[in-house]
Amino acid sequence: MLPAVLAGLAGLAFGLPRLVPAGTLRLRRGLPSVILVRGLLSGAFFGTDVFIPLALTRLHDFSATQAGIVLTVGALGWSAASQIQGRSERPREFYALLGAVLVTAGIVLATVALQFSGWLAAPAWIVGGAGMGFSIGSLSVLLLDLSAEDEQGVNSSALQISDTLGSSLVVGVAGALVTGFGAARLDAGLAVAGALFAAIAAFGAIAALRLEVRT
Repeated sequence: MLPAVLAGLAGLAFGLPRLVPAGTLRLRRGLPSVILVRGLLSGAFFGTDVFIPLALTRLHDFSATQAGIVLTVGALGWSAASQIQGRSERPREFYALLGAVLVTAGIVLATVALQFSGWLAAPAWIVGGAGMGFSIGSLSVLLLDLSAEDEQGVNSSALQISDTLGSSLVVGVAGALVTGFGAARLDAGLAVAGALFAAIAAFGAIAALRLEVRT
């Protein structure tokens, strides 16, 4: 197992810098930070989204339908916020930062709520979903605004790579953490995973402060 992990990390370290704009991993202001924020927020949000049903069904005896309702209200928050930012004249940087802050808050609230009551996770996840609604569309617009016309395609691909890679890496690491705690300590494992997701989202909020290009 360890050799495979090391080989995967080596391949990632070699290949990723060649697939994203220069400076992405160094938080360079402007387009590189747009790419990085997208990956961080996607990883944090979808990581939490994956583990919410597990917490609801194992810790609070929810049915699959009830767990689906909690996830659905998060999606409603996403769609509502997306509509708001799409019709607003505020700068895209504002909504990207606001979204990152709300994603962080939603993860923290959901993680705490799941330690006590499954249904309390529903309003908490509306906050997280709203954060994604504000940020995801705004980041896509920023990417196009900051890209030369002949680079929009390759930069859009880099955005999707960051999106997908962020989600898969975070879910994989968090899954290993939760598994390590075992079924008997699932609540502790989920709390640790939630803390990881919140830290990643908070870093995304910090990175969102570097979206604007100073002249």
